[in-house]
Amino acid sequence: MTKDVVFEPVNGPINDLVDDAYRAKYASSQYLRPMIGARARAATVRIVPSPGHS
Repeated sequence: MTKDVVFEPVNGPINDLVDDAYRAKYASSQYLRPMIGARARAATVRIVPSPGHS
């Protein structure tokens, strides 16, 4: 199956929820800080159907 999609930037509370989930799962990981840092937040996107397609 193939779908046409677009990527939308995500800002606001959703980033906090993602960060909280990473903190809960990876609390003891040395990689946690980069996973919840500004660069990771800036790379978070929402994938949605392309306009005009379902």
